[in-house]
Amino acid sequence: MLVIDAFNVLHATGVLPEHLAGLELAGLAALVEQSRHAGRPVTFVCDGVRPGAGHAGPSAARIGAASVLYAGGGREADAEIEKIIAGSSFASRLLVVSSDNRIRKAARRRGAAWMKSESFLKQLAEDAERSRPDPLPSFVHEIPLSPAEVGHWLEVFGLEAGAAPDAVRNSGGAGGRDAASPLPTLKIGDAEHDFDRASETEAEQRASVDATPEPPSSEARRRPRGMRPKQPETGQRAQELAQEPAEEPRATEPDAPLQDDAQRRAQKQKDIDDEALRKLLQDKDLGIDPDDLDMRRWLSGGG
Repeated sequence: MLVIDAFNVLHATGVLPEHLAGLELAGLAALVEQSRHAGRPVTFVCDGVRPGAGHAGPSAARIGAASVLYAGGGREADAEIEKIIAGSSFASRLLVVSSDNRIRKAARRRGAAWMKSESFLKQLAEDAERSRPDPLPSFVHEIPLSPAEVGHWLEVFGLEAGAAPDAVRNSGGAGGRDAASPLPTLKIGDAEHDFDRASETEAEQRASVDATPEPPSSEARRRPRGMRPKQPETGQRAQELAQEPAEEPRATEPDAPLQDDAQRRAQKQKDIDDEALRKLLQDKDLGIDPDDLDMRRWLSGGG
């Protein structure tokens, strides 16, 4: 539960950003509802008499989900906060917000948590800043599309004319530009011209790469300077070479020990697999003999 010295928090200065400065009690309650403390019971305790109460005694009211307790005529909130702390059965679950030393001492005596008003406001400001929507990107205002281009892209994406975002329709006014002044547009023709120019540049670079001479082959680099490359055989010598039988590649037989070891490993793995299959069929009680699954029996004609 939060127990907040309302006027002590509202009178703290130099903490909130400009757009949050000058809060009243309702605004403070709204910030608490949107902060990390949302969902916790909150009691604001105020000095004096509730406006419109019609009497000078203590009174209570509500702002949203929060309770507001007014101390009464000629009374300060400190005394009421001390009563709340002293009368709580679970004082250790309280968070008391006030920069008043009297309140701080009362909270510590009962084992309640305590926080300065300035620190509490800083938390609220941080939480409020995180919950703010992101601003529109700058290009929405810098390069707005013309009505013709908006219509083109709406047609491309299958949207109706009224589906254009407000940021596109009102981008001129949001950027501080007079509605009657012409808006700068993104010229599609210029973009196409730039694309053609980029394509020509790419073609020229490709042509220059194709015209570059290839580096010499490895055979040419190994040949001594001045030696002519070996010419292919012609005439009778070429016929003789063609009639010579080609040398058949030698067949290499695998090393017998390695082959035997591989066969043993394969047989061992097969035995493991067969045992696993046999156990699975027994567990499932399918009435299938694992030997019936041996394909070698069927291929060889065995029954």
